Amino acid sequence: MLEDVGTNFAPGERITHREYGQGVVLDAAHDGYLRAFFGVGERRVPLASIRRELSRTERILRAVDGSAEHARNVWLSYEAHALPVMESASALTSAKIDLTPPSMT
Repeated sequence: MLEDVGTNFAPGERITHREYGQGVVLDAAHDGYLRAFFGVGERRVPLASIRRELSRTERILRAVDGSAEHARNVWLSYEAHALPVMESASALTSAKIDLTPPSMT
């Protein structure tokens, strides 16, 4: 989701350009142009050709309908997304937990 909010872009902000795609602002705007890094490399682009991209958190918060319970559920879903995922059983074995049934020992 994109948002058009003027010319005050700060370094580190995520933007989207119609030709270069998603990028990151490198320097503040000067003379109507902005220096940004895109997948194709660093480019100097006119301010009129870029849009600020909303962060994942901003997109989630804008989707909340206003009820406290719904907001809580959305926040818990967001937090769950950030939890680490166990890639393999090696994490269990490195914890030195004996998972074999007592009859097999």
